Amino acid sequence: MKNNIGNKGVSLVEVMIALVVLLLVFIGLLQAALLGIDHNMRNLLREEAVNIVSQKAEEIRTLPFDHVKSNPGICSITNNICSVNEDCANGETCNTPSTATISSCADPSYPIKIERNFRNIQNFPFGLEVTVTDALDPDGVTLSTKQIEILAAWEYKNECYTQSITTVRRR
Repeated sequence: MKNNIGNKGVSLVEVMIALVVLLLVFIGLLQAALLGIDHNMRNLLREEAVNIVSQKAEEIRTLPFDHVKSNPGICSITNNICSVNEDCANGETCNTPSTATISSCADPSYPIKIERNFRNIQNFPFGLEVTVTDALDPDGVTLSTKQIEILAAWEYKNECYTQSITTVRRR
């Protein structure tokens, strides 16, 4: 009669090899999930920055032409852009905004700080800078046109990201 000991089932070495292969597959899946979460977060922050600069551009477009200036103030209640108290709603004052420091950016100081809440993040800081340039004709005479550039900057995983728009405002 033939001895069948050791020929039935799976050996311990085969089980260990299968577990190692399964572990490698799960590590790969985990890395793919983490990479997806990271890209989603970056896209979410960029989308929020686009919303911020678009909103501020619309606020600047509502100001009288002569009140459009670089790095304006913020209304005390509504947080809208303003240059003088008349730009704000009744009872509000035009205040100098708090500054934002984004250390990983080349220029870490931004004149306007805007905080937003989303997902599990409370008061995520965005730095905002508004630059207004009077358009000049070839002879150096100021035209009735202003170029407005709005730059938003934020930091994610110790890396600086920026989003900007440029628009023209005519009298």
